[in-house]
Amino acid sequence: MSDAPSDTQRLARTAAESERRRVVSGPDALLISDWLHITADGSIEVYTGKVEVGQNIRTSLAQAVAQELCVLPGSITLIMADTDRTPFDAGTFGSQTTPIMSRRLRAVAASARELLIDRAAARWQCERGGLSVDNGQVIDRQAGRAIGFGELTQGQPITQPYDPDVPLTPAHAWTVAGTDAPKVAGRAIVTGAHRYTPDLVRPNLWAGAVLRPAAIGATLQSLDTSAAETLPDVLIVRDGEFVGVVAPDRPRALQAVQALRAEWTRSEQPSSSELFDYLRSHPAPPPDDPRIAAMHREERGSIEQGLVAGAHLLEQRYTHAYIAHAPLEPRSAVAEWQDGRLTVWTGTQRPFGVRGELATAFDLPEEQVRVIVPDTGSAYGGKHTGEAAVEAARLARAAGRSIKLIWTREEEFSWAYLRPAGLIEIRSVVQLDGTISGWEYHNYNSGAAGMRTPYAVPHQRIIYHPSQSPLRQGSYRALAATANTFARESHMDDLAALVGLDPLD
Repeated sequence: MSDAPSDTQRLARTAAESERRRVVSGPDALLISDWLHITADGSIEVYTGKVEVGQNIRTSLAQAVAQELCVLPGSITLIMADTDRTPFDAGTFGSQTTPIMSRRLRAVAASARELLIDRAAARWQCERGGLSVDNGQVIDRQAGRAIGFGELTQGQPITQPYDPDVPLTPAHAWTVAGTDAPKVAGRAIVTGAHRYTPDLVRPNLWAGAVLRPAAIGATLQSLDTSAAETLPDVLIVRDGEFVGVVAPDRPRALQAVQALRAEWTRSEQPSSSELFDYLRSHPAPPPDDPRIAAMHREERGSIEQGLVAGAHLLEQRYTHAYIAHAPLEPRSAVAEWQDGRLTVWTGTQRPFGVRGELATAFDLPEEQVRVIVPDTGSAYGGKHTGEAAVEAARLARAAGRSIKLIWTREEEFSWAYLRPAGLIEIRSVVQLDGTISGWEYHNYNSGAAGMRTPYAVPHQRIIYHPSQSPLRQGSYRALAATANTFARESHMDDLAALVGLDPLD
């Protein structure tokens, strides 16, 4: 029998810690204790709102802290993506964890190191210059004495501010950071022992499922629940347009939702062949922020002059389809209510963003909502939102028990947000020697990132046109840059062919 603590034991063990951290953690997370805690026995806990989604930051961040504290990475426990215990974080995206979070945690650890040296010097009444740290101790080699980090902190929070400009160990002197190290929990992940959100077990846990509309934009007209009600231990939940079921296990929940008989009124949607003209003819409202609006447009010279100043005019359209993320780990959540407080375990890149979604959905203060993210399967922008979390919480509130909701593969393809589709129209004029004199570029819907040309063109007009997308769309790895680069470089190839030159020339 495994002696690993259960989920219930873990939650109970961290309850007091959560209360303590809500007291000592300021809104701007400027204190060492916001990010790092040393217990009385010398154990080191590090807190970050970042999420482990397969990029191995649980290992690399532990290495970064270990380097500055001169301890082994294995002595560090990283507490990640728990809105009660970790500082606010906007989300894990944009490849920002290593350049930003790693640097911050190194500064926190180095500040703690210097403070521990100060405390040891004060206790021994000696000069701090002769002291160093190693293996969780402050050492006075000349006097032949040492004192553990835990004895210096007595398990109390280090409530002094950290110094963001504290000297850090230079890269050439690294012995832990930046070195090859075994992946934390790598064996559990490879062997299947790691528990993702769909694997979690809670007391009194039942399964949920949601009735989906017949099509995007469809509205519910009537619902016959009689067949589903004949199934044992099935609860049907209806909250406006939301309809779901709760059952003791997932197969029965799925059986019950399939037994529901619903009639829907569908709204007209563009077909695939009509999509790109639809995006062109259905503009979204312009951004209110003038800085964002400025990023959507660039003009140089006179495009009217440029388009008549060459030998060949080329006009092309390039299209980009919607793409589903379809992550191996589908959206899922476990939700439970206790004394008006909501706790949700879910796989998301934005735990604090999902906390906000839940607080809004249930009209709660954010302090009454806790979101915990177990190390999660990769998503690359596909798990920024909390659909499964909100649905599971709605079912759990109606059922009065813990509920686990796991999206099916069909739901992932049909109801998750997609990479934006887009239409890109380019008009350009090229001279016989390959010089481009005019470049007019319009992107509809797929995004502004990467749309500016790196080539020297005297007359340019480049505009991004936000559109009213008929389907849900959202973040996707380098979503706009890939579309714009594809269109621009394809057009460059077409121009080269037009004048009989190699594209590189």
